[in-house]
Amino acid sequence: METEELNRSVVRVFGSSVVLQSQKTVRQFGRTRGRELRHPVEAQAKHMAIERFEDLKSWQEARKLMQIVYRLTQKEAFKGDRALTWQIREAAVSSMGNIAEAHGRYSFEDKRRLFDVALGSCKEIQSHLYVALDQGYADHKEFDGAYRQADMVGQLINGAINNLDRQIAERSPGKSGPRRKPR
Repeated sequence: METEELNRSVVRVFGSSVVLQSQKTVRQFGRTRGRELRHPVEAQAKHMAIERFEDLKSWQEARKLMQIVYRLTQKEAFKGDRALTWQIREAAVSSMGNIAEAHGRYSFEDKRRLFDVALGSCKEIQSHLYVALDQGYADHKEFDGAYRQADMVGQLINGAINNLDRQIAERSPGKSGPRRKPR
């Protein structure tokens, strides 16, 4: 793959693996037993750590969620319900902040605890969105957009938690491994 084309490819990081999102990569390097072959640049990128929390996909999506929540709660319909406005905004800020704080921790257990709090905040936002919908503060389109964004953030956080669980289990054989995705 040419360097120019490689630079245009989107690199996605999931735990400790890096996947180039380019159809040409898959065609060029093929698949082996259901797994993509790694490009040499991908192997190098695999060992690069994310240094800033702003580079975390989960934090970026949590920031989008926070913006959606703030835009929604600035509507006239929300102005009369200060308690709900405060709670849903607090949950959005908490989710984003706990992801950032988890990135700054060194202990896997500390990171996991903070990701758990962030995940709980996403679920809290989803619950508050039902209140907003039921009270007529948000229409179905606004509800769906915000709910889907909170769900996406939750999935990203859940992936980070599963990755941490794997790392904790590898280090401590007596501890449980990754949890299953809730059905």
